[in-house]
Amino acid sequence: MVLVSRLFPSGTHTPGDDAPGARGPPSSSSSFTSSVASSVVRSLSAPASSFLAPSSSFCARPEPPLVCAHGTVGASAWPADAGMARPLPNTVPALAAAVAAGHECVEVDVSATSDGHLVALHKRELELLTNGASSDPNELTLREILALEVPGGDSTYGVATFAEALRAVIGRGLAQVTIDFKHRDDRDPPPGFAQRALAEISLADPEGMCPECVFWGKSDAVVMDVLREVPEAKVGFTVANFSRAMTAGGLHRVDATLRPVVARAHVAATQSEMAMDEGVRREIRRAGVPNVFAWTVNDPKKIRAVANEGVDGVVTDEPELAKRVIAAMRAKCAAASSGNGADRARARAVARGEEPRDVEEGEPTAAREGKRSRAFRREVKAKAKAKATAKAKAKARGSRVDENAAEGGQKISGEAAEDGAARGRRLGGRRERSAAARAARGEEA
Repeated sequence: MVLVSRLFPSGTHTPGDDAPGARGPPSSSSSFTSSVASSVVRSLSAPASSFLAPSSSFCARPEPPLVCAHGTVGASAWPADAGMARPLPNTVPALAAAVAAGHECVEVDVSATSDGHLVALHKRELELLTNGASSDPNELTLREILALEVPGGDSTYGVATFAEALRAVIGRGLAQVTIDFKHRDDRDPPPGFAQRALAEISLADPEGMCPECVFWGKSDAVVMDVLREVPEAKVGFTVANFSRAMTAGGLHRVDATLRPVVARAHVAATQSEMAMDEGVRREIRRAGVPNVFAWTVNDPKKIRAVANEGVDGVVTDEPELAKRVIAAMRAKCAAASSGNGADRARARAVARGEEPRDVEEGEPTAAREGKRSRAFRREVKAKAKAKATAKAKAKARGSRVDENAAEGGQKISGEAAEDGAARGRRLGGRRERSAAARAARGEEA
């Protein structure tokens, strides 16, 4: 590429590769990754905590939000028997483990050193490595940064150059590799920051210029530099208000007239509290930005909250936990829509991080559902038979009542006839005696 040849003439290497103190290919880190990858993947099945009901908008999504690993696998998912502490985010073993764990999105933080090199380093990790003595990579040289010892004195890895970090994630089949430009909020970004990052990316992916890469940062100027160099690049802009520097820089606004990057953005990288603000999300959608990502969300309750608000992505230090929480929410959506008891059982199992199985003989769900279906049909038939029997008995009882009533009626009619005949005979006798008496007196009948 022209950009590469302009920044790095023929015969030179990427800045991180030939800089003072630079390391060679991290072979030890590669062997480490293969040895613990299966343990990391197994940790994904750990149960997630209980969750609130998913919102209708969340359930209506065709796909769940994209979970983006913030430079590593989660601390809660790191296997206790891995033989080492969880590596620092943005280091080669951490990035490689995130890829091996199957995460579709991984973020890489990029910072510039005081002598113009690029490292994959967040100020949070720099503070840890220097015991709080420094929080700005731009204050240290590359040699000084690479000489920093990681916690615990582990010598198998250290801070990665940006080139080393790229080799761990680019071309690995990820849906998204986020490049987050880091610099002090109260200072202008280093000159040529975007151009140097793009040059190293082009060397890591000389054919495609990393189509999975998405670029964002807390400086619109750096992101606009990316677009000037690569107009087709996918970029984002930050929406945040947690510091005076950010509000002074207008990062809390979503206004294309004030922030030209908004009109060309693929995603709004939104502070999690602001991502839950319906007004902010409405402004982002109205600006024509197709995606809203919330950062940095590590608590299960907050993960559920931003997911229910309809974000398209979740940036997190605990990607395994986030995926389990979201999977449990999706399972509950399916159970609620179908109303099927087996689905509800499956949702509960997924929420616990388990494969749904029967309690008898470890029988799979499909077999259990078949048994339940047959049992249900037998129960329906038994109920129908019992109902028919009861109806027949009731009918039989009704017939006997009618016969008894008829017999009773006939008996009553016979008795009434006999009484009538007796009364007639008595009346006839009185008439005859009366007529005889009148005849004896010589009276006319």
